Amino acid sequence: MSEAHYFIGIPLSPMLQQSLSSIQNEIAPYVSYKKWTNHQDFHITLTFLGGVAENKIEELRDRMRHLRLVPSAFSLPLKGVGTFGERDQPRVLWAGVEKVEALVQLYTDVSEECERAGYPKERRSYSPHITLAKKWKGDQQLHKPLEEVVEFEETYFVDHFSLFRIHPGRNPMYEEVEKFMLEEEA
Repeated sequence: MSEAHYFIGIPLSPMLQQSLSSIQNEIAPYVSYKKWTNHQDFHITLTFLGGVAENKIEELRDRMRHLRLVPSAFSLPLKGVGTFGERDQPRVLWAGVEKVEALVQLYTDVSEECERAGYPKERRSYSPHITLAKKWKGDQQLHKPLEEVVEFEETYFVDHFSLFRIHPGRNPMYEEVEKFMLEEEA
């Protein structure tokens, strides 16, 4: 049996999921993507782990449980939509996440703990975002700047992060395995 794949991330509230789903609907006529993210799968990735042996999951969960006492809950500004990849046929469409100090600290703490557990550290710089769609299809080009199509600006209160298991072929495909609560600010 192959190893299940996991990641650690920040899940989004149902209200924010619906807001982002509406943005997907507004943008859809102007772009050409093969895969649109199911609204229940919206999240902000902290660390992608890849394949994890079942006997290693409990160690990873224990490490994350100990982190919950270090960072405090925080407000996270979300703003704008953008893309990764070629300008005319971008590979990823995303909603923006501001790289605030509290988020960077949480990312750093989670990444370092995962590295101690034997998972490789991401080499690219951290670029927080919420994936709305990916895999451009066909030869149609993006013909209108996204900022002319939709405006997006919200503040999201982060009080926990989670371990997710990936179920390819399912929709939604991410299963929240465990929540790790952050301390409330005094």
